[in-house]
Amino acid sequence: MSDKRAEISTFRGSTWGLILVLFILLVIVERLFQKSNLQGDYVQITERSIGFNVLNSTSEYTLIATELTGSFESPAPPLHEIGPGSRYNFQVTSNKAPNCGLLYECDGRAVARYDIVSRTNDIVGTVEFIMHVIPNGIGNGLLPRSAATVTDPFQYRRGDTFVEIQNPSL
Repeated sequence: MSDKRAEISTFRGSTWGLILVLFILLVIVERLFQKSNLQGDYVQITERSIGFNVLNSTSEYTLIATELTGSFESPAPPLHEIGPGSRYNFQVTSNKAPNCGLLYECDGRAVARYDIVSRTNDIVGTVEFIMHVIPNGIGNGLLPRSAATVTDPFQYRRGDTFVEIQNPSL
C-alpha cells in the first residue's frame, strides 16, 4: 500500500501577476491613445497642463484682455491684445497631488475676459472664455473642457481647447 498525500495550495501569485500585467498594459494603451487624440491644431499638452487658444478671426476688431484669473501655468500670462487674424495660447494646469480627489480639488480652471474693440477704439462686444483641465482618472492623463460667452452680434466657434471669434453677422 502506498501513501499518497494530497497537497492543496492557496498560492494566488499567478492571478495577481496577470492582473498586474493587464493593468500596466491598460496604462500604456491609455497614454498612447491620449497623445494621439489630443494633440491637434488647437491642443498642446505638457505633463501638468493643457494649451487653450483664443483665435481672432475677425477682419477689423482687436481683442483686448481685461481679466485673466485662475490656474495658469507659471508665469501667469500678462494682459495682452489679439489683433485680427492672430491667436493667443494659454497653458492651464491641474493639481496632480497624490491625494488629488480625496481632500483636494483636482481640476484646473482659468478665465480669460476680453473687450472686442473697433478700429475707432469703441468697445463693441465682450468675450468670456472659461477653460477647465480635468484629470481623466486613468494614469496621469488630462482632459480639456471649455465654455464661452460672446456678445451679439459677433459669431464664435468653440471646441474643448479653443474659442474662435468671428466677424459679426449682418
